[in-house]
Amino acid sequence: MNSHFNPTAVRIIPPTQKRGREMQARLVEATLELLENQSFEEISIADITGQAGVAVGTFYRRFTAKEALLPLLYEVYNQRVEKWFAAMMSDPAFESPDREIRVRAVIGHILALFENNRGLVRALHLNSRVDDRIVPDNANPSRQNVYRAMAELIFQENPTEAERRVADAMVLICVSTSVEYVLYPKQTPTVLLPVSRAELVDALTISSLALFAQV
Repeated sequence: MNSHFNPTAVRIIPPTQKRGREMQARLVEATLELLENQSFEEISIADITGQAGVAVGTFYRRFTAKEALLPLLYEVYNQRVEKWFAAMMSDPAFESPDREIRVRAVIGHILALFENNRGLVRALHLNSRVDDRIVPDNANPSRQNVYRAMAELIFQENPTEAERRVADAMVLICVSTSVEYVLYPKQTPTVLLPVSRAELVDALTISSLALFAQV
């Protein structure tokens, strides 16, 4: 990870032709493939170009540095979140009258999002904390809409303001816990607290239901 990320120096060189756009997309896809098994900080530009089957010089015609890929990787993640959310919305578990079933479904979907995109999310999670300018302008409003929709799935109706605030707290706890559990399994606190996935879902469900019992 580059602790001196500078969007002025680290930038995308905008392609002017179809061939350039295709090469840009090819390099992004190669990076995504590498992130399946390596961390972003371990991946070199030579790794990316090797995966893409092009010369290293080709990379520098599209990007000034490896970190310049991050905004485009974030766009890919946004697209994946949209597909994930659409699939979650169609889950029949949310038609159940039992709130516990609906809460478990939300938690399971949150964990699955991070499990299925572990390398990508880790790269974005770490680097956006160094400099949040890699985050597209529309990312936060879009994500807030997703989080708010989860509250409606849990309550099966338009929640009151008090219910919404509790649901916001529940989503924050579940997302933050899932990030630690999925992205950093070999680091503290996860490595010191060997909890199975099923046990984690149980604990988050119980704590979430306890929160909802307050409103």
